[in-house]
Amino acid sequence: MTTLSKSVVGGDVLLSYVDSGFCFRSCRVKVPEAAAAAADLEDIAGYPVIISDIAVDEPLTATLCLAATIGSANGILVEGPIIKDVAAGTTIAVSALYTVLVEGPAVVAEDKLPTADIDDGAFNMTTFKTQLGVMNVRFKDNSGLSSTQSN
Repeated sequence: MTTLSKSVVGGDVLLSYVDSGFCFRSCRVKVPEAAAAAADLEDIAGYPVIISDIAVDEPLTATLCLAATIGSANGILVEGPIIKDVAAGTTIAVSALYTVLVEGPAVVAEDKLPTADIDDGAFNMTTFKTQLGVMNVRFKDNSGLSSTQSN
């Protein structure tokens, strides 16, 4: 039996938002210094990030969260290229900008949020959801609405 699957994309995670000019920022992405190995992240949509100064001019720099830093998350990746074999402490080339949700009102699919970081450390999902709430982002469980296609 063959099972068809696809990567998680922004539209799978982000269910609704009010205004793109208000909710999103363009960012470079940085792999944190504390990452144990080179980062690989194919399903970027919904991955939490930390932006140190949202008030500065774009493009901003968003650092990928690790399990230990989820309590500081103030954005989630929505769109951008996959992250493949990027060393710890490296900022991805300026030409590769990512769209980051930094403020709501918005609704995300709870079942599509990542549960582990780039080092396979488990995110504390209660803390992750609290941080989303601080951003005025609500979540909805859509797990019963997806299906698996097999032959």
